Amino acid sequence: MFWRRRVYKKMELQERELYHLIQLGIKQCAERKQPALISHVACAGTVDPLASFRSAQIRHEEEIVYWSDASEDLVLVGVGSAYSIKIDDSGLDRFSRIEKKWAEIKNNSIRSNGCKIAQTGLVLLGGGAFDPIKPQSDRWRHFANAEFHLPRMLLTRKDGKAWTTINYLLQGSENPEELAKTLLSQCEWFLSKEKYQPSAVGNSFAIEEVDADKWIAMVERIVQSIREGEVEKVVLARELFLQSEAVISLTDVLARLHAGQPGSYIFAFAHHGDCLIGASPERLIKRKGDEYFSACLAGSIKRGENQAEDEMLGQALLQDKKNRYEQNLVVRMLSDKLKKYCENMEIPTEPHLKPLRNIYHLCTLLQGQARPGTSIFTVLDDLHPSPALGGFPQKEAIKKIREEEQLDRGWYGGPVGWVDDNGEGEFIVAIRCGLVRGNEVSLFAGCGIVETSDPVSEYEETQIKFQPMLSALGGS
Repeated sequence: MFWRRRVYKKMELQERELYHLIQLGIKQCAERKQPALISHVACAGTVDPLASFRSAQIRHEEEIVYWSDASEDLVLVGVGSAYSIKIDDSGLDRFSRIEKKWAEIKNNSIRSNGCKIAQTGLVLLGGGAFDPIKPQSDRWRHFANAEFHLPRMLLTRKDGKAWTTINYLLQGSENPEELAKTLLSQCEWFLSKEKYQPSAVGNSFAIEEVDADKWIAMVERIVQSIREGEVEKVVLARELFLQSEAVISLTDVLARLHAGQPGSYIFAFAHHGDCLIGASPERLIKRKGDEYFSACLAGSIKRGENQAEDEMLGQALLQDKKNRYEQNLVVRMLSDKLKKYCENMEIPTEPHLKPLRNIYHLCTLLQGQARPGTSIFTVLDDLHPSPALGGFPQKEAIKKIREEEQLDRGWYGGPVGWVDDNGEGEFIVAIRCGLVRGNEVSLFAGCGIVETSDPVSEYEETQIKFQPMLSALGGS
């Protein structure tokens, strides 16, 4: 009985705090004669983010986002949209326009005291297409050129603790008491106390390789253009098309990615039922406090069948001239660009191995002090696409991809992530992923093509890169 009374008192306190916040918001609406955004944060107790994601799916929420960083120290689940920012045209200034709208939102908001906790309150989640100029096909109809949402409800689990955020755009005519009750009641289904249990049953797929022979021929043409001095590196992607006998459980896929891809960023961006989902090892840019962090990831080799073979393959990758050259191009471009925004840059002279379940990568971590006046959106706009997904030089490589690649990448290879109202945030490159639409999946994988690339070997490398998603989908 004592426990119940304590829970009821806690709920009453939350309701009073939210009621007071709504009153302040309605007053601001009247004063400024425009809508006002309120943001309320409270402790969430013990919550399973996967269960919250699944609950939102069951209710057919139009916007659902799942984000887990590589260490799993931070997990975000966003549901619905209190405010959305979409760029549908092909403007190259898409992220600066997002940033401008984001500033307007923040300036017209009222936040509870709980919003002082990092990565709670006003947290914008979203991303954009790989190529803002190339027209997107109907396959990506639910994904804008750049699109960010401020969730209606946000679960933040950080360092073992959890908080829930309620965001709401007030029009000024709401009844504070009724609205407070309604908003808190929605949190009851969102904050599930039960741990999610993924299905042990896999899926059966019909798999179609999309133009494999044409892709190998395209690699041959690109290698020739590199030898002729047109570019130094071009990243080419290809696709597998899968059809399942049953509708795919996105929550099961997320659970399997967590189990099978430690050390990767696990993400899902679901828009109107279609979902970009995957496990990316590649951070593009992170801002924490007044520091920027980036990761140069390029060059790869499969993992070994036993410890001895695994160590041999890892050392072979570290000494391989082709892969070291490819990785060095990424380090050169990203470090040169980051120097514009950073002081005291730390650039290791040698890469290290980044081990994943199926594959080794060469990796170099970059870090620097942020110059005054820089923002993560500005840096993001300049860094994307990195040579790891585009090529080098940047503009010439992207031009080659537009000319040669028949694949509609959409958000594959694009930047996805989050930013909060303090200017902190993190964006990754959307790789090792697929676009799920009901019982259909498009999987994507790419390879960096340089002068010494062998087309068949590059094709075989993409086969390895498909494995994480094939396993997570319950196939093989």
